[in-house]
Amino acid sequence: MKIGGEKLAVAKPVLVIIPRTDDAGEPADIVFKCGPVTDYEEFEQLCPRPEPRKKTFPADSGKPDEILINEPQYTEALDAWGLKKSSWLFVASLNATEGLEWELVKAEDPETWVKWQDELRESGLNDVETAKIMDGIMEANSLSEDRMREARERFFTAEAAE
Repeated sequence: MKIGGEKLAVAKPVLVIIPRTDDAGEPADIVFKCGPVTDYEEFEQLCPRPEPRKKTFPADSGKPDEILINEPQYTEALDAWGLKKSSWLFVASLNATEGLEWELVKAEDPETWVKWQDELRESGLNDVETAKIMDGIMEANSLSEDRMREARERFFTAEAAE
């Protein structure tokens, strides 16, 4: 797809730099690259969305099938699936970090994805640093009001210059 004859700009990763010094007092900053996640196919293959049960009636009853979306087991499964999906997004985004090796999180095991935040903390990052990384992931994968305002200002400034 093109707009005005130009291909769309690709979303860029966001760098989150955690300041550190080594034992000799030299800089040893930790750099996380939060990449934009544009394809959920891998997630969907590993973790399909749960389906609610259906209550069926005899064909001659004239009643349509009833989808049981309010059953507790379905809503619990849907909540668990949503947590896995957001955890997968965080893991997939951080996988843009060169050299990153997960110990608790396994790409092929949906049950481990929720451990990504614990793993960051266990590696020595504090809550503020972990929150900064989360902010970088969200910036790479969503539109903040600040980014939208900046884009509007650029657009209107360019329009006024014409």
